[in-house]
Amino acid sequence: RRHPVRKLVNRIASLAVAFDDFSQGPGQHFLELVRHLVDDIVGGDFDQMLVYEHTLDKLDAFVAEQAKRDVEERSDAGSVLDNKESELLLQQRYMQQLHAALAPVPMDDFLRQFLTQVWSQALMKASLKYGVDSDEVKRLRIGGRELVLSVQPKGSPADRKAFLVRLPQLMKDLNEGIFLIGWPPKAKKDFFAKLLPAHAASLKRESM
Repeated sequence: RRHPVRKLVNRIASLAVAFDDFSQGPGQHFLELVRHLVDDIVGGDFDQMLVYEHTLDKLDAFVAEQAKRDVEERSDAGSVLDNKESELLLQQRYMQQLHAALAPVPMDDFLRQFLTQVWSQALMKASLKYGVDSDEVKRLRIGGRELVLSVQPKGSPADRKAFLVRLPQLMKDLNEGIFLIGWPPKAKKDFFAKLLPAHAASLKRESM
């Protein structure tokens, strides 16, 4: 049982049990390593006991490296989960603050829901991706304000002209924010189907 060849064979067998699949991934790498080590033994001084000791050392080094890689991958996965959880909590908190801030502002329910539940996600996503003080975030913040103003009554020619001038940039900003969070196409279509009539109605009412 103490013979180096016996120890090597036992070690290979015990390590092989840990792999479910030898056709890919770590199992495939292990199998390739064993083949390479066996070829070295057969093609070298296979009658020297020291060869088997060195081969055992190489196997143990492989196992140590594999264990290190597994720990790093799990740590990375944990960091991703922690970041996702923090991002979700921040988004929910911001959504609540935005809902409270918009409570006194007159607007349709579909628009209030979009700003608090959808646009808040776009702002949070842009803040995390580009930075809170970035031009992208500032543009999306202004876009949210412009969206609220776009549905307010515009009875005078000057108000209507100002609305038409700002409308292309507003639509561009809305589409950018929606794309950033990957909002479903159907939800996007339904939203704009309600926004366009709201814009049309605002042009017919007296200015506030």
